[in-house]
Amino acid sequence: MVVIPRSIYRIFIGIMALALIIAIFWRAGMTRGWVEALRETEPRLIQLRIWDWWSPSSNEEYGDYFADV
Repeated sequence: MVVIPRSIYRIFIGIMALALIIAIFWRAGMTRGWVEALRETEPRLIQLRIWDWWSPSSNEEYGDYFADV
């Protein structure tokens, strides 16, 4: 059985933690261009559809309400 000294084990863990932090920051820098490109697009119009159990055409009051909405 191979016994690894604690000092080497701690150095290994430190290197792995540092590599993980570098990878996270590197990845964040790579995606910055994509995020900025998303912000530059024109806003889209959103169409809201409201569903009701009863048909708005059967009642004039509901039909007026849903036409305004």
